[in-house]
Amino acid sequence: MATHFIPTCWICDKPIAMENCKVDEYGNGVHEQCYVARLAHPNRKSLVELCALAAKEQDPQRLLSLVQEIDTLLEGTERLKKLG
Repeated sequence: MATHFIPTCWICDKPIAMENCKVDEYGNGVHEQCYVARLAHPNRKSLVELCALAAKEQDPQRLLSLVQEIDTLLEGTERLKKLG
């Protein structure tokens, strides 16, 4: 029985439908809106990275900072979805 490969976006770690799959300069599958957001903010960590850091953070001030960064990233993603 054949198994089906479902590509995931290396930025957000969510599945990408084949008809919407884009490829970055390294040949990795990516959502177009994730890639555009990453290019706009190259030093910003991905949502998955930020959530992993927040889950382990013990310092309340650093946790608040991470949550604010997560919120900013999500708001930017929502704006891109409305544009696209």
